[in-house]
Amino acid sequence: MYESNLLLLRFLLGFLAARTIVEVTILARIVASMQSVLLEPPFNSCLAVSTEPNAWSYWIPTIAFESLMFILTLNKCIKCLMDRYGTPRLLVIMLRDSLVFFGSILAVALLNCFLWAYGRPTLINAFPSLHTSLGAIIGCRMLMNAQEAANTRTEYNSALQTVPDVLPMSPLYRSAVPASDDIVITTV
Repeated sequence: MYESNLLLLRFLLGFLAARTIVEVTILARIVASMQSVLLEPPFNSCLAVSTEPNAWSYWIPTIAFESLMFILTLNKCIKCLMDRYGTPRLLVIMLRDSLVFFGSILAVALLNCFLWAYGRPTLINAFPSLHTSLGAIIGCRMLMNAQEAANTRTEYNSALQTVPDVLPMSPLYRSAVPASDDIVITTV
């Protein structure tokens, strides 16, 4: 999306590595301070809670990284909307799904941070699994949309080979089949 900008790629990889190191360090402190709490009736079980006062800080690196990725994707979307020559359909699909992915992950991370900072200690287990499963589901959906776009283009290419009575330069040929570069025209 950013013309294979190596400086940006190195920065993002470094940021991701730093995020992982910070999250593992904070998570180790949270796990070390875990205690079991007996739940009040009608529940007959216990729940592991952390006594770490700054457990909410676990979500700060995730929020920072996902915010950066959301902003980069939004910036690219705006540039594509202003492009007078159009944007390839596959890029439009990837940008749309990336905005949904990073926006959803960011929203859940903000929710988790808020609950861990201001909620009861028992809420620490409420939404971390949503963060993981939402990322997997939306990521799979993005890949399925990209595959569908690629399959649609392949079907059009195979249709060109099976229609011998329509000449390639005729107006019927152009209206029935998308252009070879599959451009979506945008207007400003």
